[in-house]
Amino acid sequence: MDTRGWNAIAYNWLVDERGVIYEGRGPGIVSGATKHYNFKTESICYTGYGGKKLPEVALISITEVIEDIQSRYGGRLWLKGHQDLASTSCPGSELYAWLKNGCVVYEGNPSGIDFEGIARYLRDLGDGLDNIPLSRARRSRGRLVQLAQSRLKDRGHDPGGIDGVFGPKTKRAVKGFQQSLGFLRPNGVIDGSTWDALFLL
Repeated sequence: MDTRGWNAIAYNWLVDERGVIYEGRGPGIVSGATKHYNFKTESICYTGYGGKKLPEVALISITEVIEDIQSRYGGRLWLKGHQDLASTSCPGSELYAWLKNGCVVYEGNPSGIDFEGIARYLRDLGDGLDNIPLSRARRSRGRLVQLAQSRLKDRGHDPGGIDGVFGPKTKRAVKGFQQSLGFLRPNGVIDGSTWDALFLL
């Protein structure tokens, strides 16, 4: 700010290694983090080193910031790393890999996982998909698409990037998954039945 004359820190949000979330420019303010893309982004900066494994508490906080941003924009934003939009290694190999693989966080001791609670949560997420399914025709995007892409990849159906955008590769992956089960209509659309089969079977 002092040497370049910026009016504020470049980022909307910052998260440190202890998981503390700091407000930079804040919600809905044009960021200064990514040239040519600032007018349509909210930027998050991890203040630690993204080239090594991040503390779980930091990943949880980053996920909370992402979910807050998506909730304010109706889940319509793409999730990108700095290197997707500029010639840079930012945000670092480990953080970027975590981002591209769906931002999965496993809290606490794995032996204490509440699988019934997870199943209820996943069913609740897919509740409205019979009325408004996820599809390429609808240009679906956001957190639900990103979760579906990550799960498709886990089950051996390549959706392309885990970016929250329902493109042609995601449609092909959904269709391939539906065909592999044999009892779902292979239309490449994620309705409630396909969602439940993807996550709960």
